[in-house]
Amino acid sequence: MYVLVRDLLDRKVIEGAKLLAGEKGLDHPVLWVNVMEILDAPDSLQSGELLVTTGFGLADEARYRDLVMQLKNRGISGLVIQVGYYLSAVPAYIIKDAAYYNLPVIEIPAKDTFSHIMRTLLASIGFEGGSRSDVDTVFLKDRAKMLADTFAPNAWDRQTETTLLFLLSVSSANSALAGFTESLERLRTYFASCGDWTRLESTGEKALYMVCLKKDCCRQDVFLDLTDLLTQISRELHVNVLLGASTLWEPDRMERAFEQALQANRALQAIGVKKGVCHVDNIRFFEWFDAFHQKNNALSFAYDILKPVISHDHFHKSTYLKTLRAFLANDCKITETAEKLFIHRHTMKNRIDKISQLCALDFSDWFAKQQFTLALMVYDYFM
Repeated sequence: MYVLVRDLLDRKVIEGAKLLAGEKGLDHPVLWVNVMEILDAPDSLQSGELLVTTGFGLADEARYRDLVMQLKNRGISGLVIQVGYYLSAVPAYIIKDAAYYNLPVIEIPAKDTFSHIMRTLLASIGFEGGSRSDVDTVFLKDRAKMLADTFAPNAWDRQTETTLLFLLSVSSANSALAGFTESLERLRTYFASCGDWTRLESTGEKALYMVCLKKDCCRQDVFLDLTDLLTQISRELHVNVLLGASTLWEPDRMERAFEQALQANRALQAIGVKKGVCHVDNIRFFEWFDAFHQKNNALSFAYDILKPVISHDHFHKSTYLKTLRAFLANDCKITETAEKLFIHRHTMKNRIDKISQLCALDFSDWFAKQQFTLALMVYDYFM
């Protein structure tokens, strides 16, 4: 049995909700909840959806004079407008048209966040599997569809992997997740440094980043930087961050890109990593890597191999581990790695000589390089 708009009001699901117009439409069933801050894409709405918005731009009657008619034609169940951000009150023309078309218009106060409203309404209509995590995912998926249209047209170059989607989830021994907000900001700052366009949406214990990379940035370099940054966040903020990633080729593939980022994030959770980033293209490798991790006493293996470098970094405040990671990722090429790390070639060579001395590592030995590469993977994701 469907939940009706009337039921949401009678149950006082959202405190302070007030019906302004459309009383004859209160028996419309609510099949889903959609959130839009900018009401420029009414054609994307589906029949039976309850639309929630802050009403950005609705004061411009000339621009939105046909909005209520369009919403009615789409078959939505009702319009919920949160005042206090962009509107002090719902515009009179919206109320007048809603009364004419029998479309319920409900005003709610600004005290609740969109994510709270979304979770509350979804739970009220009987969303199956409505745990906090699931509802957060649904909310971010809806926001992702809106965000795709905000990027510059030249972001969608089919020939290059310019736009990446990152779905973030966190865990912490501290249930309050005190470091969550700072983690988001550190990541936002990093993405701003390597992206021409960046967008962030967050709710609960999840977040979504969209990043249109600068032309001089490649995915591998970004993932190496993120690996180092997530290690810092874990050590300093005691928050473990997992990033599932995918490539967004064009706006109409947003839903698929989101599902792929979610798949990559869940792959990291399934193998029990503490922190890290995984692109959907690399899921099979991580599944294999989990088998290696489970069967080979990998933690002690990794620590024993990397201990000389880790100890040196700790006591001398050096960055040899980061240097080693970048050097191996760039096929042990001195010049290319130095350029990526923004250091002089001679400085890079001195560091590699020191690492080689500390670890008794011969970088010309293929097997030795693979051993250290695997040790770094275990360290970066499980330690």
